[in-house]
Amino acid sequence: MLVLLDQICIPKSPKCNVWHWSISAQKDYFCSRKQPDQEGESLRKKILPQNEILYRVYSHLAGIVYQENSTQVYYIEVHIEAEAYKNFMDLISTLTLDVNESVNSSATVQNISITTECNMLTTGIVNCNCNSGYSWSEEVCRDYSQCCNQNECIFNDPNPRAMCLSNNKVFVNGSFTVLGEPFTHSLDDPGSQQYKEFVQTYTSQLESVYSTLGWFDSLMITGLRKGSVIADFVMLLTTPFEVAQFERITTQLEKNNSAGFNLIVTGITSIPQIQQPIPYNNDVCITCCKPEELSKPTWSFQKNAQPSQDITNGTEASVISNSQNSTVYISKTTEVWKGTFTCDYKSDQSDSIRYRASLYLDIALLPQILIISDPQFPSCIGQTNLDITVQCIITNTTENYSVNWIGGEPVNNKPDPLQNGLISYQTHVDNSCAESLEWVNVTCVFVNRLNQTANTTLHIPVIQKSSTVCKPRNGWPQAKANFTAVKFCDPTTVGLQKRNCTGYGLSGNWGNVISECVNRNLREILNDAMDLQRGLGIVVNNADNIFSRLKQSTEQKSINTFPNVNESVEVLYVMQNASKIQKSQWNDTVFPFQDFLSSSSNLLNGSLNDSWRPVGNVGNLALKYLRAVEGIIDQTNLITAPMTDVSQLQQDNEVAQSIVKTIVLLTPTVGITWILGLFVLMLDLTTTPYAQIVNYAFTFFNSFQGFFILLTGYFGEKKVRDALLKRFGQQHSVKSKRESSTGLTSPTNRT
Repeated sequence: MLVLLDQICIPKSPKCNVWHWSISAQKDYFCSRKQPDQEGESLRKKILPQNEILYRVYSHLAGIVYQENSTQVYYIEVHIEAEAYKNFMDLISTLTLDVNESVNSSATVQNISITTECNMLTTGIVNCNCNSGYSWSEEVCRDYSQCCNQNECIFNDPNPRAMCLSNNKVFVNGSFTVLGEPFTHSLDDPGSQQYKEFVQTYTSQLESVYSTLGWFDSLMITGLRKGSVIADFVMLLTTPFEVAQFERITTQLEKNNSAGFNLIVTGITSIPQIQQPIPYNNDVCITCCKPEELSKPTWSFQKNAQPSQDITNGTEASVISNSQNSTVYISKTTEVWKGTFTCDYKSDQSDSIRYRASLYLDIALLPQILIISDPQFPSCIGQTNLDITVQCIITNTTENYSVNWIGGEPVNNKPDPLQNGLISYQTHVDNSCAESLEWVNVTCVFVNRLNQTANTTLHIPVIQKSSTVCKPRNGWPQAKANFTAVKFCDPTTVGLQKRNCTGYGLSGNWGNVISECVNRNLREILNDAMDLQRGLGIVVNNADNIFSRLKQSTEQKSINTFPNVNESVEVLYVMQNASKIQKSQWNDTVFPFQDFLSSSSNLLNGSLNDSWRPVGNVGNLALKYLRAVEGIIDQTNLITAPMTDVSQLQQDNEVAQSIVKTIVLLTPTVGITWILGLFVLMLDLTTTPYAQIVNYAFTFFNSFQGFFILLTGYFGEKKVRDALLKRFGQQHSVKSKRESSTGLTSPTNRT
């Protein structure tokens, strides 16, 4: 079996080394033929004269002994007979080892634990197992890759180097800033003498301090960069250390060297593994465990190479923390949450150290499917067969779907790439024409790794001799009456254009084009705002970015369509909803007043009047806008927000007063008419006379909504009133002057 000796400490000298032993004891055979190095051979000579059960010391990672109380981990293999295990333990516990004769340092063994057990089978194969809390060394993983993630490993070699090491490894990825030291070009070159001297000097200083931690393994400076001089380094310890001692040492280093540290420690906190992949549209909880000394953590999420976002309470996420752990609950696992979850604990004693644990959440995705055919309306006129190509278009992801078709044969099993991150799966439909054929139905079914499915069906209308059709016009294809044709929007927008074909007889009539095309940048802004509403990101930290981009988008000429105005209002509405969920209280230092007011005001520009007219069933857009703006203003402090520019303050106050005035005046006038609409729904319209009175009253007053908006948006504005008074005042003044002039110059009749 392999035996791990946990600690070796120096009993007499103030200088100390920590040794990490691996001792192999297997029945009736030896495990390795590798020759020892010089220090290992020296150690072997000191042990062998006292007890002949120790056969060979193999290899160790030599370290350096530094100042008082410094430690260093060594890795050594020692082979003994299994029957001599107890005697060897008794011997090694009382043995004093000369670690380095040149500095007169010695060490003794304190603790011993078994890490690996090996048995030789009758076939000559060696079967080895790592004990709980240990895993195969990097050497075993490199030479026997099939063993790396397994607890048990079978070696064909009768003398394998089968070593298991502790899983309790602590990695420190950090940087320190040397204040007051200028960064020169030579520090940018790892081959320069100045670079080497800097690395050697500060490596020695850091090692001399951090090696006082138990089980110190190694420390390496990995690079230098600008900002005074910033040095990045990595440090490894082979077992968890005391958090308080680590923080005390780091704080002392900062004071003594006038340096700022930024450290990320992994191995202290942990996130237990969960069964993956997670089903789509499921719920999942991720728990982060910690030592008692650490306080409340922060959770973050990163998708691919995108910037990470904090996780907080939202419509899909919630965070619950207690004294032992912290848990993130995700109620709806979609592509939004496929990525890396990270919890960072900070100590109350030091803000420069974060204790981190991470987990990659793999979700078996399902797509949103757009299905179209070419041609959209296949014709059987003069044809014996229909030749139709059907596409199912989805977003390109890492999920490897299995795609099945009903009603068609796939063209190929691989998707075709399209623009803007989309891919297309295609099938070919070959149907014989018959006079009774009115439809061709095609279904595509996507199956993920967990055998979950998403499907959509396309009913393709077939044109017959008796069919009424709309002729092709301006890029719109021939269409069958009483159906809707679709077109893709241009590449700078997302969505579809739709157009109904109506009519009877031989010729159909095209209806108006209904556009659902939304500027791509507006859709991205809305997606980011919806992430905040889900709980992915802090509203206060992201509002400046959202409203700045919204302001730029609402200043573009392309905003003058109903889909774009509707999308902009939706951004405002989602932002006020997200801020309510997170209980955001804005103040002058974090809220982007100017961008919010400008983007809200831009949507009220007179040139966009026609763009507010609803297309389709979208509800009352004006009311939604008013509620969104009112909700955001309700959480701000516009009146007392300090601003250094008096003219800017006056301008912003006027805009704010205009918005509030519009809300105050329009809410009752527009809302009261819909109270009548509520009674229309409640009353029986066949009864008289009350139902008719309410119905006519609702229709009459509702028709004045545009007039109410005119009153509040134009005549209710002081600037508009001043301009009108000035205009009419000038006309009245000119008229008065004319009358006065006439009175002075006209002859008078005297009698």
